[in-house]
Amino acid sequence: MQDTFSGTICGRNWLEGNHPGSPFSASSAPAVLGPDPRILDFCTGCPADQWCTNYAHDGTLAAACHDANKNILRLRTGMLPWNMCVNLRWLTCAARGQLPGQGGPVMQFAVAPKDLDIGKLHGDNTHKYVMEDVYYAEVCILNELCANGHELFTLRRGQTFRCQTDQRRFNEYARLLQSV
Repeated sequence: MQDTFSGTICGRNWLEGNHPGSPFSASSAPAVLGPDPRILDFCTGCPADQWCTNYAHDGTLAAACHDANKNILRLRTGMLPWNMCVNLRWLTCAARGQLPGQGGPVMQFAVAPKDLDIGKLHGDNTHKYVMEDVYYAEVCILNELCANGHELFTLRRGQTFRCQTDQRRFNEYARLLQSV
């Protein structure tokens, strides 16, 4: 758990298996969060009031966001396969502003957190979830990790959020996860 919150793995290629992860073209490549199809729409410039895609292929999503100078998590490799723990590592790196090329704790949202509909969560009481539920978890985690987490719920789609990291909050969240 300590390496999750330490930032020691933040500089890795988070597009591994989908894109070579070459350097970003601008000084700041913000982290982008949201459901995969909406992230693809965001990275390709689809207008906010439209849904241009229904499915986001990993390689297409990785290339589009890299080309748009946006940091996303898109792993497809046996070296570090995606799971919720890896997702948490990426998210804490993003919250700290330590993703490659990120240039500070800068994040953008393909779907504004205030527009999430809790009635659309797919999980049930068997503790199962589907990929679309991950974004809900990411927003909740950022609300806990960032001292200004309450600001998440005032953002519009694409508006920049700068997480005010608080080591105490990170430590409390780590203790909570370890107690479960």
